[in-house]
Amino acid sequence: MPKVSIIIPTYNRASLLKRAIKSVLAQTFKDLELIIIDDNSNDCTEDIVKKYMKFDSRVKYIQNEVNLGGGAAATRNKGIDIARRKYCAFLDDDDEWREDKLEKQLNVLKKNDYSVIGSKKLVLKNCRDSSENLLQDKDYNDCSDFEEISLQDALSGRLHISPSTLITKTEYLIEIGGFDEKLKASVGYDLNVRLINNFGKGAIINEKLTIIHQEHEYQRVSTSKKSINGAWQSYNKHHHLMSLKTKRKRLMSIHRKSILMDASSIKEKFFNIIKLIPYIDLLLIWIIKTILQKIIKN
Repeated sequence: MPKVSIIIPTYNRASLLKRAIKSVLAQTFKDLELIIIDDNSNDCTEDIVKKYMKFDSRVKYIQNEVNLGGGAAATRNKGIDIARRKYCAFLDDDDEWREDKLEKQLNVLKKNDYSVIGSKKLVLKNCRDSSENLLQDKDYNDCSDFEEISLQDALSGRLHISPSTLITKTEYLIEIGGFDEKLKASVGYDLNVRLINNFGKGAIINEKLTIIHQEHEYQRVSTSKKSINGAWQSYNKHHHLMSLKTKRKRLMSIHRKSILMDASSIKEKFFNIIKLIPYIDLLLIWIIKTILQKIIKN
């Protein structure tokens, strides 16, 4: 029986999904099963997954009969219901792992009974970047030591474990009810807090073992207004656990994120207006021409 269940939620991202699947199947730790939960895609997702299933029995494919409409949280929870292995890990369909990701995390778990363990991540925002080249660069790989994460660390977001980097015991996920489907965003933050609050300290490996891709045209919740709403929801849910210092840090973080998003929106609107400037002359000519035509007719 495989020791680790990996859950990939996906929806209409067939072109990106292949990269995620390959990175899981290439893991140096082989005792795993890959559960792909398709939230009723209407592209070629099913065909792509079934090609992998032909040559690797570790791949399992589940398609929702209808779109669950709860985002990745609802789809991940369906994967948790299916998974019954000792450990459970998650990977977003547009991200990927370094080949030794699971092996390094499990080595830490062998010696330490952490409730959850993650890793640092490499975020690619420029399509010209190559994840393969960057991961071979020593600047992107710190020492293999790890840091412990206390409850206050998790609550403040100082040491955040994103879903694509984490691994935890499946029984822990079942006991706390998985991801909170009511949250608009910050589901990873919320899960970390509940795991650490219920089962003890977590840890994060100081090495970039996960690659987060943001250079594609698909929108991520983390870069949308939903992220602000989700941050406020999670703050209101957990603020009773926070020390005064942690409350200040968390509130500052949310306000900073909100300000940056507002600034980005203003910048975008400004540049949209600038783009129209070359057409202002044509617009004025059209207005004058229309007025003159009406005068002549009268």
